[in-house]
Amino acid sequence: MPSLRTIPIRRKLMMIILVSSGIALLLACTAFVTYEQVNTRQGMTRDLSVTARMIGLNSTAALAFDDPGVARQTLEALNAHPHVISACIYDADGAIFATYQRYGSNRTEWPPAQYATEEFTSESLKIFQDIHLGSDRVGTIFLQADLRQIRERWVRYGIIVAAVMVVSILLTFVIASRLQRLISGPISHLDQIVGRVALNNDFSLRAVKQSEDEIGRLTDSFNAMMSRIEAQNAELLAARVDLERKVEERTADLLSAKEEAEEERSTLQFIFDNVPVGISLITWDGQRKSVASRFINKTHLEICGISPDQRNESHLFKSMTHPDDRPRQARLQEKLDAGEIDHYSLEKRYLKPDGGIVWVHFYTHRRYYLDGSAQNLTTIIDITDRKKAIEELDLTHQRLLNASRQAGMAEVATSVLHNVGNVLNSVNITTTLLTDRLQRSRCGSLVKLSELIDQQNGNLAHFLTEDSRGKVVPSYLKDLSHHLREERTVMLEEVRSLRKNIDHIKEIVAMQQSYATVSAVKEEINLVELVEDALRMNDGAFARHGVNVARDYRIQPLITTEKHKVLQILINLLRNAKYACDEADTDNKTITIRLASAGDMVEVLVIDTGIGIVPENMDRIFSHGFTTRENGHGFGLHSGALAARELGGTLKAFSRGQNQGATFTLSLPAE
Repeated sequence: MPSLRTIPIRRKLMMIILVSSGIALLLACTAFVTYEQVNTRQGMTRDLSVTARMIGLNSTAALAFDDPGVARQTLEALNAHPHVISACIYDADGAIFATYQRYGSNRTEWPPAQYATEEFTSESLKIFQDIHLGSDRVGTIFLQADLRQIRERWVRYGIIVAAVMVVSILLTFVIASRLQRLISGPISHLDQIVGRVALNNDFSLRAVKQSEDEIGRLTDSFNAMMSRIEAQNAELLAARVDLERKVEERTADLLSAKEEAEEERSTLQFIFDNVPVGISLITWDGQRKSVASRFINKTHLEICGISPDQRNESHLFKSMTHPDDRPRQARLQEKLDAGEIDHYSLEKRYLKPDGGIVWVHFYTHRRYYLDGSAQNLTTIIDITDRKKAIEELDLTHQRLLNASRQAGMAEVATSVLHNVGNVLNSVNITTTLLTDRLQRSRCGSLVKLSELIDQQNGNLAHFLTEDSRGKVVPSYLKDLSHHLREERTVMLEEVRSLRKNIDHIKEIVAMQQSYATVSAVKEEINLVELVEDALRMNDGAFARHGVNVARDYRIQPLITTEKHKVLQILINLLRNAKYACDEADTDNKTITIRLASAGDMVEVLVIDTGIGIVPENMDRIFSHGFTTRENGHGFGLHSGALAARELGGTLKAFSRGQNQGATFTLSLPAE
């Protein structure tokens, strides 16, 4: 598998988008299925408890009159409940009064009567409830239901989650494969141009500008830099050609008459002094212990920053070499003195007397004469501008990489996706609860009661006063009316919650659309409203992780800035604060947002009670790629600090240490 550093940018973008989307969707589906399963078990327990209570109420007359037949008839009503396996009614002494066994199920060994309990086993749910007649306990009812309903839901939710994951990943892949070209295309083009320049030294190449964003501006800067390098290179080549031509002409003229020798010597001296190349010619005597002659031109002295009066102080030239470059030159000089080589060249730095640093291309050549003397010709060429151009080229390349990493600033959209997903979970749960409650409504019992009354054929009074079933009708109607009233109240609350969640989704989407249409535009904004927008985009995450938010708005300023950049910084700080609270060993998970003024600046402080920052990390907290989270990428705080600087402000951090919380301060111009 290739290293991530060698994978093309377009594939990295695709991987980031797909992995981020897949993880977010998987977490959302897992949370939904887990919550739904817990809710299903609770609902099943409530349903079976209500059924037991109903059977118990309907059996009070049978227990009171010691009529097991009526109790068995009441238990037979459980045939309508598909999940009840068996049921048993015990009298007040704990003896079995009446039983029920679903057809086709295994024979049940009836447990001894117990007080009100609920127990989940691997195969079933068992419930004991007391049966009261007035204030007296007249018996106990036992119900046992299978867990087929839960298993069926597991299978159904598994299929739904798998289908949603596959479809979502496919759609994300199709969309991302098209959109990533907007970033990877111009970057790949610039990378190709840079590679061709580095390979062929062809400074006439230019990159084609494809957009007006940061990459477009980098392209313009790259082309302008290449134009300067090309012009400087052309000047150097022209000077070299001109120098060679003049040297050849003067060398030929030296062979002419003796009268012209002095004039030619003067011309050569002029060239020697004014050629844009530093030249030093040193001759040693036969023992090579003393210098017989030394010639150093003016350009050489100017490059080194030495006055003409110091041209004979040879120790100055040796001490000027940068300490980091001395070992490399010393090794070459040893080989030259030992006769292993007759010349060498290198690029090194000179420390000028005024404190400046100059880069030079250093070349020296030594030749020996028969009498034992030797001569050294040394040339230096000032390449400081070329070095700066190369550094600018490297900086441009680094900026291109940083620009590609800015694609990870889609965290605003990711935050909106998390919040919409959380609200959709609530909508789905609310609709499921409404459906289940309507299916379990006792309104159908009114129809059965009406049919029972119609069957009395005018003997309603006798039925209500003498018949054991009729005697419990008034209490049953009272209980039923109370239940229907509670059911109506609960369903109204669920409907209100459903409407509120739908309005929340509309608000989040509208907010994201309003920010998605703004880019690199300064406008007057209410900083309090912008902070509230950032908080709303993290509402779901805060609620899910149990994080409390405190607001301390000491001022409510209006400032002129690029609100989408400020929003990105705030969302990143809030997400980091949430993670810090999660990692801290404390029950007080609190994030405080404070707005304050500081002279001509406005400060937004994000204060958390999280894990804090150890002192050794304070100097690196805003470094590119630095992170303390296992799955962190290290781009957020770095890009936030850069964005704050672009806005004319700063982003700073403070912490007292481990588990002492942290404070991040975003300062913006108050204009």
